[in-house]
Amino acid sequence: MLTEKEIISATLNQPPESRAIIIDHILASLMKSKREETDALRAEEAETRIRAYERGEITSVPGKQNILEKGLPSYDFRNSPTIEELEEAQGVKPLQDITALFGTWPGEADDGFEEEIRRLRQRDIQEVSDHENSQDRC
Repeated sequence: MLTEKEIISATLNQPPESRAIIIDHILASLMKSKREETDALRAEEAETRIRAYERGEITSVPGKQNILEKGLPSYDFRNSPTIEELEEAQGVKPLQDITALFGTWPGEADDGFEEEIRRLRQRDIQEVSDHENSQDRC
């Protein structure tokens, strides 16, 4: 088995298009495992909330009604709220783990978006490489 240093060295010795392919594969593997972990946590939280609702511990409020009761804040474009004010108004906290943004939208089936981006990147890399090679011949 290769060591990390050997893998890095071998990768850096590849042409740019090969390095891009390697990067895409590594990122895809990271996104998949994080997406599976996030999906499992969300499913567990949803089940916990459903059980609490069924036991009568919590109630549901239709989203539209919730928005109408709370109201949506309006802001003057020239006098925008701070991040902290938006955070408080929306009831959210700062993102702690950037990898939570990897992959598709939570709970969605893979729609092929990432694969299409990967395919387009590969095509662009090949076009750049072909162009550079044609310039070298001139």
